[in-house]
Amino acid sequence: MTAEYENSLTGFGALGRVGLPADKVAEMACQELIDFHNTGAAVDVHLADQLLLPAALASQGSQYRVADLTMHLTTNAWVIQQFGIAEISIDEFEQVVVVEKL
Repeated sequence: MTAEYENSLTGFGALGRVGLPADKVAEMACQELIDFHNTGAAVDVHLADQLLLPAALASQGSQYRVADLTMHLTTNAWVIQQFGIAEISIDEFEQVVVVEKL
């Protein structure tokens, strides 16, 4: 399922398995959407780390608020910084990622 916001589109899903009713699978996907929506963040947990490299390569700095901080996000930020193309800071309290050009 997808949710369309003013400036973005997000997608959510769940995997079924033998013995799990279809309505439960749908409920799981809906709960993911509700949980994301309630964060008020612009970027979901799966997109947060994927935006880092394009943001680091862009001509200007950027920042975005993420739904959740993951180890994958922080690891990608560290790796990108090792190449010396951008400085990335992550505000754990506000859950905001800031990418600044070097």
